[in-house]
Amino acid sequence: KRRAPKDRIRSELGKSYEKFISGLEKKTGKPKRPSQTPQEYVDGVADLITHGRAEAEALNAKFIDAMYSPNSVDDAVLGTLRSDLAATMRAVSGK
Repeated sequence: KRRAPKDRIRSELGKSYEKFISGLEKKTGKPKRPSQTPQEYVDGVADLITHGRAEAEALNAKFIDAMYSPNSVDDAVLGTLRSDLAATMRAVSGK
């Protein structure tokens, strides 16, 4: 059974967001609770992010917009988020 393109993009968006959260959890030592919204989690760990805090906050806002906006996400938006994710994780790592 083939997935519709929209489902594929949503799935890839979710995977990218999970990578973002996983990276922050490793860096801060604070896991995201299932009850926390994306904004609550980033607000809660922001003081623990010594490098790349602004980048992490900006990327979180982009993920929130992409995940919860009524507008559809396309491959271009997904590509930008992936690129931003890689850059943000480098910044958070201090590289």
